[in-house]
Amino acid sequence: MPDSAERPKLLFLTNLYNGSPEEDIFLTEQLRKHFTISIVHPLDSEAVEDNFTTALVRNIWPSHEYKDQKAALIRRLTRKGLLPASEAERGYLEQDNYLEKEYLLDIYAKGYPVIPTIDSVSNLEVLGDCAAYFIKPKDRCDGEGSEKLSREELIKRELTDYLIQPHIAFDYEVCFYFVDGAFVYAFKVSNRLAGKDYEPYQPSPDDMAFAEKFVRWNRLDYGLQRVDAVRVHDTQELLLTELEDFGPYLYILELPEPVREKAVRSIVESLLKRL
Repeated sequence: MPDSAERPKLLFLTNLYNGSPEEDIFLTEQLRKHFTISIVHPLDSEAVEDNFTTALVRNIWPSHEYKDQKAALIRRLTRKGLLPASEAERGYLEQDNYLEKEYLLDIYAKGYPVIPTIDSVSNLEVLGDCAAYFIKPKDRCDGEGSEKLSREELIKRELTDYLIQPHIAFDYEVCFYFVDGAFVYAFKVSNRLAGKDYEPYQPSPDDMAFAEKFVRWNRLDYGLQRVDAVRVHDTQELLLTELEDFGPYLYILELPEPVREKAVRSIVESLLKRL
């Protein structure tokens, strides 16, 4: 282990008070072997950012409670070179009132294999004939604020800043994890919001082609990203649910030790290259 005076400095942004700090506590213990780490809440970041050359954004949920400050954080870190720009986050750099899931509208409209997505009931015909719909707030995560609605219930609602999708029956969810554009591991779970049955997943060549399509679209020069999808029950195709590259949760404590070791090694190697 290098002497602390010789270790490069790392700004580690997280919220250890959000009820799920275990992954980041584990990560900081591992990364401290290689870096001098300053653990900072994102709301306290601006005062110290100029002391660092790179940042690792982690589990900063619930960021919707400070969405204006989150947008400013992304703009500052990107402008200062502490984080790379990406297509998924580009809206924050170009729009004053961007909400984090709006990129799904763009990539669905461009024909990518995404769960069909609109944001206005006036466009319901785009989704075709649906038995039920699923609505999601554009600025939330972990399913908070999401609802399953019938067509009758949906058209009675006055929705603002929601995504509207068909309610899809799926067999399981798959998450693909990449560092610096290279695949590291994947896992599957029957339902991530209620999941306790996480297990490593060996992607097929078609699965990898699916995930890499979004990695290429995202144009993230370096760093972590997670491609989340569902295996549709009727067609067995994969459809994207979201692309996470700003502090993606890694689920490394839910997976076997070899996966944890591989994940940590990939993060360390990426940071050492940058620093």
